[in-house]
Amino acid sequence: MCKIYSIASIILYSIILNKNFSYNIKSNSLLQVNSDTLLIVQDTVKSSLSHNIDKVVIEYWDPFYADYFIFNITNNSDKIIFSGESIFIKDKIITSKENHNRLINYINELYIDKKKDIVLKKIKRDYFESTNYPSITIIGFRNNTETLNTFNQIGDEVYDVKYNPYFLEFINFLDEIINSNNIVFSKEIDRIDFSGILLDQNNKVEFKISINNHRAQIINYSENYVKTLDDSKELKCFIDYINKLYIDQTDETIPIKKERLKIDVYNFNIQGFKGKEKILEIKHQIDYPINSNSIFKEFLEFLNHIVKE
Repeated sequence: MCKIYSIASIILYSIILNKNFSYNIKSNSLLQVNSDTLLIVQDTVKSSLSHNIDKVVIEYWDPFYADYFIFNITNNSDKIIFSGESIFIKDKIITSKENHNRLINYINELYIDKKKDIVLKKIKRDYFESTNYPSITIIGFRNNTETLNTFNQIGDEVYDVKYNPYFLEFINFLDEIINSNNIVFSKEIDRIDFSGILLDQNNKVEFKISINNHRAQIINYSENYVKTLDDSKELKCFIDYINKLYIDQTDETIPIKKERLKIDVYNFNIQGFKGKEKILEIKHQIDYPINSNSIFKEFLEFLNHIVKE
């Protein structure tokens, strides 16, 4: 059942103190940080913004999604609301008190109390390199008046930058929150082209679906129309099916016809890409109709729904 980040010029140094971090060039995403120095906060205690600041807005630019992710934090709410139109149709809510407290602690120490420097060292290079760097802006308010506005770009056109590992933990934490609310393709695949022929009792429908981790375009050649898959639940559902059946192949073996048939057969071609490199290709045929009550039968019903409607 379906259940409903190249940045070659960034050199991110770290003071290694029981910490491990790395930067994923392909995905522009800071990877998982493991640290035994992270602040542990009891779930029963709610952290608050410092210096009488009652509201903070985080504007996080992620070049991988080419979008701003906006986090709204207020002292009078236990919930943190965040949004990002490229992958979230509706606003998301952080309800975990542990995540709520951790995010506020990062804001207090790095931006309000300024107990920790963000940039530790900058070394000028002898060349200029520009790319679409991630960035973050922290805006603080007291009684609806802006009292704080700090911008940081993660990477620089002319400097190699040594960032505080605590700041990198903060950026990584934002990425974790975003990605934990978004189903993505497995094995670092960032685009799938799924094409073929669907059958029903009356006709055949030739189609192609091009889908990345946050947007899908469906072409129905038989009925001459193109549409975009806007429903976030359906998008996540499709990615979930592709992961289970074709990339991870964890749920069951795909029912493939060994002999080519002229009629009454589904024809599918699935290609997976990592950047411009094709790293997956599966072609198969399946008898029509499928009588088994399998996840693949569910997938075909779902495929008919998004292609034909």
